[in-house]
Amino acid sequence: MGTYQYLHSDGTNMDNLILFVFKFYASCATAHPLGRIGQPQEVSRVILFLASEASSYMTGAIIPIDGGRQCTILSPAVSGMFPKK
Repeated sequence: MGTYQYLHSDGTNMDNLILFVFKFYASCATAHPLGRIGQPQEVSRVILFLASEASSYMTGAIIPIDGGRQCTILSPAVSGMFPKK
């Protein structure tokens, strides 16, 4: 069994980039109170709601879909409430 390398179409070795992305996702997960990064379905559900009749009475709302990250950035007191995983 051989060693695999991830190559870009121009032949550039992408191993370092892939490693960087995995490390970035891991660091993002620890920065969120939920302890993970969001999934595309979680964002799309909010988009579908906003595009539906169910949101017809909403105007000018800001809806963060960030796993609580905004709370930890805006309020240092709140950020201490969530244990790091």
